Amino acid sequence: MPGDTSRGGDKEIGGKDVSLKDDAIDLKGLSGGAGSLKAGKTAVLFAVIKSDGNQDLAIGAGADWWMEWYVNGRSVHSTMSTGNGSGAYSVLNHSFSLPLVKGDNRLLAVLCG
Repeated sequence: MPGDTSRGGDKEIGGKDVSLKDDAIDLKGLSGGAGSLKAGKTAVLFAVIKSDGNQDLAIGAGADWWMEWYVNGRSVHSTMSTGNGSGAYSVLNHSFSLPLVKGDNRLLAVLCG
């Protein structure tokens, strides 16, 4: 929801609505432009995906450095123990499937710099 906030330590953190551009979300652009997601910072992405039936949705992702993806509360991909594996990150770094069920599916991605 637009304007949603969350608590980050002792301060409120405002949410932003973002859209895919060229099939990607540019966190670099959202976090100030220079470099990537800043070291020690975390981005949390949330989306609801409506599916007409049970299916696996192929996705590709990369992050500088760590990320974990959840669908409906279940971890479906993680690089938390290994990192991205490449200093050049792109949607081609990691391919995996999102197991969707009929109806609304809650997607959560946690990315750490």
